[in-house]
Amino acid sequence: MRTNGWKIAQLFSIVVLASTLLSGCESMWVRANKGFLERDLRMLIEKSKVRITTLDCRMLGTTRGAVGVFSATSEQVDVIVKGLALKEAIEGSEEEAFLEKILSSVHHRDLKELRSFSGDGVKRYCSKKRAEELILGNGVSFEYFVLYFDPSTDSVCVLLAYAYG
Repeated sequence: MRTNGWKIAQLFSIVVLASTLLSGCESMWVRANKGFLERDLRMLIEKSKVRITTLDCRMLGTTRGAVGVFSATSEQVDVIVKGLALKEAIEGSEEEAFLEKILSSVHHRDLKELRSFSGDGVKRYCSKKRAEELILGNGVSFEYFVLYFDPSTDSVCVLLAYAYG
């Protein structure tokens, strides 16, 4: 005859197995999409005629959101901002309100990549929602594109999300 202890052990095993499988799905999603993300992010930046050498990017869990980090000079950032029609998110602006909406809806504030982009002198730029400039030649498009730039380190962090259909 099985005891309550046996049933609890079975239930615990099922919970552990389900947790492992679910967390494994997320990491598989991130790994499976990393190559596409890197290709698409490079294509988007290169629309501005800026070529980046080193890019570290990843999908944000199983969402359409992503983050990328790379180095760029002030001049290169100016070209990217102009080429993608980004606007600076200064205090009280429409762009800042849009940026805050993005940050609150997708929980970007906790990203480890953003931690070094919160000091004085860091500039923030964002696109309009589904801007024409965010459509690639291969049909891929993005919902938004946010660029953080630290001119003291020539470091860039971008937040973006793939658009639905």
